[in-house]
Amino acid sequence: MRNRGFKIYCLVLVGVILALAAEPLWSRTSIIDDAVFDEFDEDCPEGEYFTVVDEESGEEVFHTARLVHVGDMYQTMDNRMYEVISIDGFTGKANFLGIEDIEEPSAWFPAFLEAWGSAGFMPLFPHAQAQGANDVKISLYHTHSDESYLPTDGASSIRDNGGIYRVGESFAEALQNNGVQIEQSKKSHDPHDKKAYARSRRTAQQQLRQQNPNAILDIHRDALERRFYTTQIDGKDIAQIQLVVGRQNPNMRTNKQFAQELKAAADKAQPGLLKGIFYGRGSYNQDLSPRALLLEVGTHKNTRAEAKDGAKEFAKVVAAYLGASAPNSAAGFAREGTAARSSLFFLLALLVIGGLGYLFLSTGSIEEMGKKLRQFVSAEFSSSIGADDEKSTDSTEVPSKKRGNSEQEVKSQVDDDQETHDPLS
Repeated sequence: MRNRGFKIYCLVLVGVILALAAEPLWSRTSIIDDAVFDEFDEDCPEGEYFTVVDEESGEEVFHTARLVHVGDMYQTMDNRMYEVISIDGFTGKANFLGIEDIEEPSAWFPAFLEAWGSAGFMPLFPHAQAQGANDVKISLYHTHSDESYLPTDGASSIRDNGGIYRVGESFAEALQNNGVQIEQSKKSHDPHDKKAYARSRRTAQQQLRQQNPNAILDIHRDALERRFYTTQIDGKDIAQIQLVVGRQNPNMRTNKQFAQELKAAADKAQPGLLKGIFYGRGSYNQDLSPRALLLEVGTHKNTRAEAKDGAKEFAKVVAAYLGASAPNSAAGFAREGTAARSSLFFLLALLVIGGLGYLFLSTGSIEEMGKKLRQFVSAEFSSSIGADDEKSTDSTEVPSKKRGNSEQEVKSQVDDDQETHDPLS
């Protein structure tokens, strides 16, 4: 009975883990791949942008040329998380939610969720840490193929041939120099309208099928004043990077995890390079992969050279995070140390809680549960002692039998000798 109960407990435990890991059936990527998503304008009119302030202090929290909606969130450079609670024209107010602790992102369990929970029943790709340095693959594409950099390109928008392609090329080259295999699609998805993401979705799906990448990134630029996207590294002006996560997609949890871990690695390797993470309405095709992100590389007021330099710096972070570059850089930062230990403790706690829960359900009360535990420990201890005693008895009896057999053999031999040498025979 104990064996049967243990087997039932194991099945229950596996079920709990799968339940935690799995998204509801209706959120499976395989089901929604060809779904029709709501189309809506995502950019402000040319020359306009949103300013979102803290509702209490009035301090500016973030700026973006993307349309902002109530419920959108923003994670600042210092990891303060805000939620937009009201919109008035191009000004929004946000409520401070708290500090996001991303110093030590968790290791094994979120990776398990990523591979088995949010992307469908089977993993979309092997986990990067299980691959060799030369196996890391990233796919790049450009939903807004017209986006350009005014000071260099002479216009902020060039249909089908925007300066964003050249920035993507520099990003791809830097990734390759850091050991990553790259596939950059230069397919145009213009015009820059509300159907652009539906067109680029087909490109992303094709890349995922053909390349099976570890990550897929949609490269954009923002449309703000230059001062909002410019920092200095080693005395040189470069464009900052902003990550965008779609909050209306079943992979939002793992997309967020990916974005936050990249930010943690960037903050460690090159503080100030990554200006924040915007969690906006829509999916941005990120439902296709748990490692899909949208990157804003500078703004149209940055020079293309500044955008290229920012992309090159970020490429080092991405390659290191995915395990393609040197192990002593930012590589593996998000998967080591305390994170791994805390994950083991989490699993241990899950096992203990699952076992106690099963025992409580099978006994019906805490008193009976305690009694069963005492009986189990006592029975197992007694069984162990009894088994040792049996082994001890067996080890002493066997030589005794051997001695008895030897004595009988000797006596028989003596009798035979006597019969052979008897003078009366």
